[in-house]
Amino acid sequence: MKTITIKGTFTGSVNKSVSVEVYRPNGLPNPYDFRKKYFDDFSENFVDLEDGAIYNIDFSGFTTGTFDLEISGEFSAPNPITDSFSAQAFSPGYVIQTN
Repeated sequence: MKTITIKGTFTGSVNKSVSVEVYRPNGLPNPYDFRKKYFDDFSENFVDLEDGAIYNIDFSGFTTGTFDLEISGEFSAPNPITDSFSAQAFSPGYVIQTN
């Protein structure tokens, strides 16, 4: 099993929320589905990901300040993945393949 960590940090904001989804489609071997909504800073560890598998990681949220994200762990480059969004709605998606 492989491990990844997803961290999200909000700064300068009173309006802040983000939904995180980590999944592997049901049509593939070993499907996976995680969904959770956060209203403040968070760090989520995933310790049960299959070796050599591809996972989608989607974010959807809004902030009047800044939202910084980082995805790190046992997956192929680029690693870590970082991104930042300021005073806007955001919905980036990333694809990783575990080592």
